[in-house]
Amino acid sequence: MSGEVTGLDMNEVLEKLYLGSEMAVDAEELRKLGVTHILTVCHRPLPTEQHAGFKYLYVSANDVEDADLLTRLSDCFRFIEEGRQQGGVLVHCVAGLSRSATVVIAYVMMKTEHRSLDEALDFVSSKRHSIKPNFGFLEQLHLFEAMGSEVNPQHPHYVNYRIQMLALKVQRGAKVNEILGDLHEDPLQQSRSGQQKASSFFKCRKCRRPLFRRSGILPHSQGAGDAAFDWRSQQSARGKHSLIGQEELCQRSLFIEPVEWMRNDILAMEGKIICPKCCAKLGSYNWFGERCPCGTWVTPAFHVQTAKVDECKITALPTTPS
Repeated sequence: MSGEVTGLDMNEVLEKLYLGSEMAVDAEELRKLGVTHILTVCHRPLPTEQHAGFKYLYVSANDVEDADLLTRLSDCFRFIEEGRQQGGVLVHCVAGLSRSATVVIAYVMMKTEHRSLDEALDFVSSKRHSIKPNFGFLEQLHLFEAMGSEVNPQHPHYVNYRIQMLALKVQRGAKVNEILGDLHEDPLQQSRSGQQKASSFFKCRKCRRPLFRRSGILPHSQGAGDAAFDWRSQQSARGKHSLIGQEELCQRSLFIEPVEWMRNDILAMEGKIICPKCCAKLGSYNWFGERCPCGTWVTPAFHVQTAKVDECKITALPTTPS
């Protein structure tokens, strides 16, 4: 059964969850169906008058392969859940084929226990036959499946994905204030705020200033070439789990997430990584990447020399001034 709603370009995928095109946004007809929420996944929001009287969420996304939907899925899920509980929700883009379909497929995977990506695709296709997520969105769904159909910020492939999206922003000319929210938290500031957790961190060998946590290290497979850091190639076949954890990891170099204390020093495309306290050179960075001595190409590359830092395993960080 297609779930088609007569007279509107949308289909009911699950109870009180509708997937459609921009043409489905007919206030009078939506209210007849009990719809209370509208989620727009598009390159432009709806005019205010078009969604007046509805709870509204806009997710900015072009229908291109490197558009990021994965990091917005949790927000979308919360909104969809609220909409289904309060009346009903319409998820739409321009044609209801790619962007909005990707969000709904992910929601079906999350909501229906043990449903694979293939099964979710088939299910949503049975409700709206025309859906066709672009290749990049399908690869994000592969990653979502590898994380157990949940957005797990600690998953190594999610971390690599997020950092690659950050690199794309910078390569396209993003300003520093546009990326600050994506930088890894400074462990020293974490300590001052009383939010530090018991885990190991790395400090400058010269002045002992805490620099980054072990959780900020980006693992890559030993000598795997370009594929080691590429979340797409790591999920080249549906249903396969990530390569990280299955193959030998490189132990020769430290590539880390960019940390908040670097914010004033990483505005160029490449340069030096300098200790924020003693100004010792710790390594180098390149937003376009560099090759690890093991043979793997890392993008972006924030490469810290192991000889310049020490690992410290304690339950609380010192609060020395920066």
